[in-house]
Amino acid sequence: MNTNKRIYLLIILIAVILTFLCGCNKKQSNNNDTAVTYEGSAYGENGMIIYEDGLLAYYDYKTGERSVVCSRPECSHQKYDSQTNPNPSCAAVPPKNTTFEAGVIVNNYLYMFVLPSEINKMDIYKSDLDGENRIKAGQVNCGGIIDKAIVYKNLFVFTGKELVKKDNEDELSVSTIQIKYFTGIIDINTLELVQIETYEKHQISQSYYVYNNVLHYYYMDENVYEIRRVSLSDFTVLEALSLPMKNEQEKAYCVMDKGYLYYIKSNPMQSSPDIRRTDLMTLEDEIFVSGIEIQDGTLIGISGKYFFIYSNESKIPEETEWKFVIYDSDEKTINECDMHYSGVQTGLVTHLINLNEKFILLYKFDEGSKHASYRYMKIESLINKSYDFVDINVIY
Repeated sequence: MNTNKRIYLLIILIAVILTFLCGCNKKQSNNNDTAVTYEGSAYGENGMIIYEDGLLAYYDYKTGERSVVCSRPECSHQKYDSQTNPNPSCAAVPPKNTTFEAGVIVNNYLYMFVLPSEINKMDIYKSDLDGENRIKAGQVNCGGIIDKAIVYKNLFVFTGKELVKKDNEDELSVSTIQIKYFTGIIDINTLELVQIETYEKHQISQSYYVYNNVLHYYYMDENVYEIRRVSLSDFTVLEALSLPMKNEQEKAYCVMDKGYLYYIKSNPMQSSPDIRRTDLMTLEDEIFVSGIEIQDGTLIGISGKYFFIYSNESKIPEETEWKFVIYDSDEKTINECDMHYSGVQTGLVTHLINLNEKFILLYKFDEGSKHASYRYMKIESLINKSYDFVDINVIY
């Protein structure tokens, strides 16, 4: 393949991967500009960008093939090494003396978020899609990105952290610091950071969702269980939504999809629970499906007509037998969701469920392997126990 064609294909590959995944409104002008990131990896509809072994690389779901995010002719793609390669020439290597946090695409540019040596600072680098013409575009007050982050139009929404001094302490040192977390929004056009709120205790696995230009996200601590809302027009904090009850004792875990808040709730009038939903605009609540054929369960993800449920399949009330199942809301059927038939164990991760309405990306656990493995396949193939899948082994 000649150099020009290789460069062109690389740009096309990168341009198509960062599409809708985590619940942003799909009706946008350019789906290539939306993404979800998690622990430095950016997952999209057709592939993922992974920071691995000191380089940014792209993996295509349909083929499992890997491409380094660099189009320079004859480049050997060597990572930074203070002794053997102190000044790397590869475009896939993050800026020198920085810690990589995330990479996203907005308006056909690649943005890298990295931490320099300064405390509570995060640099933002902008480049072409193949890593060329990289410049330092700005810096914000942030000590790092944790959990998931999303891109919605020109906004980067994430959970950030910063190091602060403990009460009555004058200096910032290892023994005097504490970590505070915040929900942050960076406007990519201006590179300004807006901190919506801060909290001392990390809210585990924040899940961001945008509908009708309003940001929704979980907030949970010892006494508060709610979904908080922020207008993305002017960053006004709106009234929070209380999480519904799963039963008389516990709150429900909810999944936001297509303008609704879905959850599983026990029904005292019958032996099996219902799937209910709340309209995020009108706040009207209704039964979506009555009496799904499980004993108990928690909804963890939705992809089109498929509802992914962590279900207790035990027939004995005092015992539990938890497994993942898929509920088909069109066919009204329950199916197991595992790959044991193929001889391996797989796992569901909430931010990898909604790649699109036909395919799913699973974690694959290979005994003794040093690689993070994924399995990509149609949801129907998983239900039908098909061997039509693609395995992807990422280098870490």
